[in-house]
Amino acid sequence: RWRIVVSGGVDGFSRLIVYLDASTNNRALTVLHSFISAVGQYGVPSQVRSDKGGENVMVAQFVVQTNGVNRNSHMTGRCVHNQRYRIECLWRDVYENVLDLYYTIFMQMEAEGILNPDDEIELYSLHRCFMPHTQHGLHCFKEAWNNHGLRTSSHHTPLQLWLLNEKEGRDFSEVGDDYGVDWEGPHTPSTSNVSIPEVQLMCPLNAEDLAALPNTDVPLTQALGV
Repeated sequence: RWRIVVSGGVDGFSRLIVYLDASTNNRALTVLHSFISAVGQYGVPSQVRSDKGGENVMVAQFVVQTNGVNRNSHMTGRCVHNQRYRIECLWRDVYENVLDLYYTIFMQMEAEGILNPDDEIELYSLHRCFMPHTQHGLHCFKEAWNNHGLRTSSHHTPLQLWLLNEKEGRDFSEVGDDYGVDWEGPHTPSTSNVSIPEVQLMCPLNAEDLAALPNTDVPLTQALGV
């Protein structure tokens, strides 16, 4: 609705969130940039599972080219346990703890007549004002998640589990159909029939207009005028 796309990646073993980014489009190159950033911090994963969306094509190509063919370097589609994919379970928490706030704000702005989501200039202004805050919220959630104790893993944090796994030098070169399944996670509705359109918002302002815009590096309360 507001052309804000959130993409994320979770380590199937430790539940570590390796990236969680907000962007103004869902292009494959944008997702690849987030993935490459995570690779720079955590290394190239042995396997990656994603849905069949076109935004994941370049990630699939990168993983296959890096790890080699004929080894399930990249898997697409949903296994029979689709309701318990870790990334899908995570989205509910991301929405409740981060995105719901902005959903409420944006809907209120529309109700008060100060935001028209069909107006390119207003939507660009919305992105300029709120994207930094959205990304900050996602970053804080990512850090909190990665450092919270997991009841089912002796209260080790996802980061601790990932570090322990790296220290032991495990290489999961072969995985089954339940890879990435969170057996302790809640059942979530399947979204296999949901079609996600390509999203791309072009900047409708010239250089002079951009220079006249207010500073976006302000606290969220100041941006909201409260």
